[in-house]
Amino acid sequence: MGKVVIGIHGLNNKPPRAVLKRWWKKSLLDGLWNIDRPRLGIKFVMVYWADILYPAPLDPGETDPNSVFFIDAPYVEYRKPSEEEKRDVLKLARKAVMKPLEKMMFNKSRYLNLDALGHFFIRKRFADLHAYYKHEWVGP
Repeated sequence: MGKVVIGIHGLNNKPPRAVLKRWWKKSLLDGLWNIDRPRLGIKFVMVYWADILYPAPLDPGETDPNSVFFIDAPYVEYRKPSEEEKRDVLKLARKAVMKPLEKMMFNKSRYLNLDALGHFFIRKRFADLHAYYKHEWVGP
Protein backbone atom coordinates (compact mmCIF):
# COMPACT_ATOMS: atom_id res chain seq x y z
CA MET A 1 0.00 0.00 0.00
CA GLY A 2 1.29 3.46 -0.89
CA LYS A 3 1.40 6.51 1.32
CA VAL A 4 -1.93 7.89 2.47
CA VAL A 5 -2.57 11.34 3.89
CA ILE A 6 -5.69 11.49 6.04
CA GLY A 7 -7.26 14.90 6.52
CA ILE A 8 -9.62 15.44 9.45
CA HIS A 9 -11.12 18.91 9.65
CA GLY A 10 -11.45 20.78 12.90
CA LEU A 11 -14.40 22.27 14.72
CA ASN A 12 -17.11 24.52 13.32
CA ASN A 13 -18.82 24.52 9.96
CA LYS A 14 -16.85 23.90 6.76
CA PRO A 15 -17.27 24.33 3.00
CA PRO A 16 -18.98 21.48 1.13
CA ARG A 17 -17.13 18.15 1.27
CA ALA A 18 -15.95 18.27 -2.37
CA VAL A 19 -14.69 21.86 -2.08
CA LEU A 20 -12.79 21.22 1.13
CA LYS A 21 -11.23 18.04 -0.27
CA ARG A 22 -10.17 19.85 -3.45
CA TRP A 23 -8.65 22.73 -1.42
CA TRP A 24 -6.76 20.33 0.83
CA LYS A 25 -5.34 18.36 -2.10
CA LYS A 26 -4.23 21.57 -3.80
CA SER A 27 -2.68 22.79 -0.57
CA LEU A 28 -0.79 19.51 -0.09
CA LEU A 29 0.52 19.67 -3.64
CA ASP A 30 1.54 23.32 -3.15
CA GLY A 31 3.44 22.36 0.00
CA LEU A 32 5.22 19.46 -1.66
CA TRP A 33 6.15 21.63 -4.63
CA ASN A 34 7.45 24.32 -2.28
CA ILE A 35 9.87 21.88 -0.59
CA ASP A 36 10.88 20.19 -3.85
CA ARG A 37 9.26 16.85 -3.05
CA PRO A 38 7.58 14.52 -5.53
CA ARG A 39 3.90 15.25 -5.94
CA LEU A 40 2.82 11.92 -7.37
CA GLY A 41 1.71 8.75 -5.65
CA ILE A 42 0.14 10.27 -2.57
CA LYS A 43 -3.40 9.21 -1.83
CA PHE A 44 -5.51 11.73 0.08
CA VAL A 45 -8.51 10.66 2.15
CA MET A 46 -10.64 13.18 4.00
CA VAL A 47 -12.83 12.58 7.02
CA TYR A 48 -15.73 15.02 6.80
CA TRP A 49 -18.22 15.38 9.60
CA ALA A 50 -19.39 19.01 9.48
CA ASP A 51 -22.59 17.85 7.82
CA ILE A 52 -23.55 15.98 10.99
CA LEU A 53 -23.72 19.19 13.04
CA TYR A 54 -24.56 21.82 10.44
CA PRO A 55 -27.56 21.65 8.10
CA ALA A 56 -25.84 23.75 5.40
CA PRO A 57 -22.11 24.12 4.64
CA LEU A 58 -20.18 27.35 4.32
CA ASP A 59 -20.51 28.93 0.88
CA PRO A 60 -17.36 29.68 -1.17
CA GLY A 61 -19.41 32.25 -3.14
CA GLU A 62 -20.56 34.19 -0.07
CA THR A 63 -19.00 37.67 -0.02
CA ASP A 64 -20.69 39.13 3.06
CA PRO A 65 -18.26 38.73 5.99
CA ASN A 66 -21.20 38.99 8.41
CA SER A 67 -22.95 35.97 6.92
CA VAL A 68 -22.79 32.68 8.83
CA PHE A 69 -21.89 31.05 5.50
CA PHE A 70 -18.87 33.30 4.80
CA ILE A 71 -15.47 31.58 4.59
CA ASP A 72 -12.84 33.79 6.19
CA ALA A 73 -9.87 31.62 5.16
CA PRO A 74 -10.46 30.00 1.75
CA TYR A 75 -7.76 28.17 -0.17
CA VAL A 76 -5.40 30.56 -1.93
CA GLU A 77 -2.97 29.21 -4.47
CA TYR A 78 0.62 29.27 -3.24
CA ARG A 79 3.01 31.84 -4.58
CA LYS A 80 6.52 32.51 -3.42
CA PRO A 81 6.64 35.59 -1.21
CA SER A 82 8.77 38.55 -2.19
CA GLU A 83 11.83 39.43 -0.12
CA GLU A 84 9.92 42.39 1.32
CA GLU A 85 7.03 40.12 2.38
CA LYS A 86 9.49 37.75 4.04
CA ARG A 87 11.00 40.64 6.00
CA ASP A 88 7.52 41.81 7.04
CA VAL A 89 6.63 38.33 8.30
CA LEU A 90 9.88 38.12 10.24
CA LYS A 91 9.17 41.51 11.83
CA LEU A 92 5.69 40.37 12.84
CA ALA A 93 7.03 37.09 14.21
CA ARG A 94 9.65 38.88 16.25
CA LYS A 95 7.06 41.26 17.65
CA ALA A 96 4.44 38.58 18.37
CA VAL A 97 6.70 35.79 19.58
CA MET A 98 10.18 36.93 20.45
CA LYS A 99 9.38 39.96 22.58
CA PRO A 100 7.06 38.12 24.99
CA LEU A 101 9.47 35.18 25.03
CA GLU A 102 12.36 37.48 25.91
CA LYS A 103 10.34 39.00 28.76
CA MET A 104 9.61 35.53 30.08
CA MET A 105 13.15 34.21 29.66
CA PHE A 106 15.12 37.13 31.04
CA ASN A 107 14.71 38.92 34.33
CA LYS A 108 15.09 42.69 34.76
CA SER A 109 18.87 42.51 34.93
CA ARG A 110 18.91 40.62 31.57
CA TYR A 111 20.11 37.35 33.07
CA LEU A 112 18.53 34.16 31.82
CA ASN A 113 15.55 33.35 34.02
CA LEU A 114 15.64 29.55 33.91
CA ASP A 115 13.09 29.15 36.68
CA ALA A 116 10.42 31.06 34.75
CA LEU A 117 11.26 29.19 31.56
CA GLY A 118 11.10 25.82 33.33
CA HIS A 119 7.82 26.64 35.05
CA PHE A 120 6.31 27.74 31.75
CA PHE A 121 7.14 24.45 30.02
CA ILE A 122 6.04 22.34 32.98
CA ARG A 123 2.75 24.23 33.19
CA LYS A 124 2.10 23.95 29.44
CA ARG A 125 3.34 20.41 28.76
CA PHE A 126 2.97 18.62 32.08
CA ALA A 127 -0.17 20.08 33.63
CA ASP A 128 -0.52 17.23 36.14
CA LEU A 129 3.07 17.70 37.34
CA HIS A 130 2.50 21.44 37.65
CA ALA A 131 -0.66 20.87 39.71
CA TYR A 132 1.21 18.44 41.95
CA TYR A 133 4.07 20.86 42.66
CA LYS A 134 1.74 23.81 43.18
CA HIS A 135 -0.51 21.73 45.47
CA GLU A 136 -3.45 22.35 43.17
CA TRP A 137 -4.33 18.68 42.78
CA VAL A 138 -8.07 18.17 42.59
CA GLY A 139 -8.06 14.39 42.17
CA PRO A 140 -9.61 11.81 44.53
